[in-house]
Amino acid sequence: MTTERVFIMENPQKLNFREIVQEKDISGSVFDEQLVFDQLKTINLKKGIPVKSCLCHTGDEDIWCVLIHHCCVDGISWRIILEDIHTMLGQTANGQAITLPAKTSSFQEWAYYLETDDQPPVPTGNARTGEKSMHGYCLKTQLADVHYEDMKKVNKSCGLKNIEIFLAALILAKSRIPDYAEKPIIVEMHGRDTVNQAFDFTRTVGWFTRMGSVDILQKNEDYESIILLAKEKCRQNQAAYDLDMLKTWVYTLPDDGIRFNYLGEFRDTYTLFFASPYLDPRMDIIYPLEIDMVIQQQKIHIMQRMSQCSGDSALNTLFFKQYQRALGEIIDYCLQKSEMILTPSDFSIQLSQEEFDGLYQ
Repeated sequence: MTTERVFIMENPQKLNFREIVQEKDISGSVFDEQLVFDQLKTINLKKGIPVKSCLCHTGDEDIWCVLIHHCCVDGISWRIILEDIHTMLGQTANGQAITLPAKTSSFQEWAYYLETDDQPPVPTGNARTGEKSMHGYCLKTQLADVHYEDMKKVNKSCGLKNIEIFLAALILAKSRIPDYAEKPIIVEMHGRDTVNQAFDFTRTVGWFTRMGSVDILQKNEDYESIILLAKEKCRQNQAAYDLDMLKTWVYTLPDDGIRFNYLGEFRDTYTLFFASPYLDPRMDIIYPLEIDMVIQQQKIHIMQRMSQCSGDSALNTLFFKQYQRALGEIIDYCLQKSEMILTPSDFSIQLSQEEFDGLYQ
C-alpha cells in the first residue's frame, strides 16, 4: 500500500474524555451550528483523535454536535451510529441493560484482507497525491423547486434511483458549461457490499466509500439517452465493487474533474431525538468542482464548491443554477413518461447496450 494512505500517530496515548467531548451552556443565545463546529476546530489524526463533540445546553433542550473524520465514517456509518444511540437512550430511559445487535466484521478485518491478498500491479500512470485546498467558492441551498414527492414518483414509475436522477442532471448541466463539458465525473458510491463471503459489514462503522470515474462527453440534450447513460454508469460502478477495484481505484482516478457525492436520505426524526446532517463547507477541495447532496425531512440539500484555481464565483453560481434547472428538467421528463426506463442492468442475462436496443427494434 502507498505511504500516502497511512496515518502515523505521534506518541499515541490513552485519550482523555474531555479531549473528545466539550460542554457549553448557551442559554439565552441563538444556537449556531457553524460556530460550534468552528470551535471544535480541525481533527488531527496524528494525535489519535478522530472524533470531537460538544454538548450544548440551550435551556430548553440539549444539542449534541458530533464531528468525526471521514476516514472513520461514511454516510451509512452515521445511520448505524444514530440507530445505536436511539436504542441505548430508549433502553436507559426504561431502566434496561444496554443491548445492541450482534457485532459484524470489523473495519480492521476488511483493511487486513485488502493488505494480505494479492497486491495490485505497480501503476504506470500517476496516482492522486492528495493535493488539497480550502480556498474556494461555496454555495449551499435547499432545492425549493425540486419536490421530494416528484422524486418518489420517478423512483417508482421509471425504475430510477435518486443517485441516477441526480447524476443525469449533472451530465446535462455540465454539457451546457463549456469549461466543464469535457471533464469526467468522479462519483462516490456507498454501501456494504460483500467482497468475501467470510465477512459481514452490514453494521460495521468505517469508510467503505469507493469512487468511480464516469468519462462522459454529452453533445446533445436528449433526456432519454442522458438518463440511460447515468443509470448504466451508476450500476456498472456498483457492480464493479470487487477486490481488484478496491485496490486500484486510487491509481485510476483522474486528477481533474467534478466530484459528485450523494449521501443518501437521512432519517432525522427518532422517538427520542432529532438528528440533522451538516454539509461542512470547510472540507478540503480536492477536485476543481465538488457537489455534495443529501435528502433530509423530504427536502433536497445541495452544497457546491469550486476551487479558486478553477474559476470564479460567477462561474460557480452559473453552474449551480444550471444544475438546479437540469434536475427539474430531468424529473419533469420522467413524470411525463408512461413506462419504465429500462437498461441492460435490469435483466439477469448479460447484454450490451447495442444488443439490448436491438430487442426493441
